Amino acid sequence: MVQTEAPSTEGNTVRYLLSPDEFANGYEHFQRKNRTLYIILAAGLALFLAAINYRIASSDTASLSDYLQANLLAFPFVLFLLYFYRVYSLNRVRKSVMRSPFLKSELTTTWDENALIIRTEDAFQRYDWTKFECWTEDLQIFTLFIQPNWYIPLPKRAFTPALQNSLRAQLTRTSIPFIKLMPF
Repeated sequence: MVQTEAPSTEGNTVRYLLSPDEFANGYEHFQRKNRTLYIILAAGLALFLAAINYRIASSDTASLSDYLQANLLAFPFVLFLLYFYRVYSLNRVRKSVMRSPFLKSELTTTWDENALIIRTEDAFQRYDWTKFECWTEDLQIFTLFIQPNWYIPLPKRAFTPALQNSLRAQLTRTSIPFIKLMPF
């Protein structure tokens, strides 16, 4: 049997249009959740500095100040590359979302003891609470993670304080872990 209408739920409902910035904020949470990226970046930095130090060591006139200067100059360069990568990837996400018909649809998000339901005027998606891996929040959005590469951003501007507390309580009741994100 095919279900053609989303089940209705009383009380816990928010309506909103998701902006490209809010979707990009969810993507940023996704990036900061992924600790593997930080391990890869640390290994890359270590290899980069090792190559610089090897080049200096192979010089006949290498001194301690040469090592310090090279390493201190390399560090801001690496930070700039990280910043550039972050800005570039967030802009790419914003542009991608702006081309999406999803952006122009009013979304209605409803939740109860069993599931989170997201509806548009012509479709709906039901997510059982047991399918969520974890969640996080900042001042602008809640981000719910379903799979390693799948997240749902929910803008807080659509929530009253009571609905924000209701969603947090539901996430806690269903034992979905709250995660702290990496700092950048």
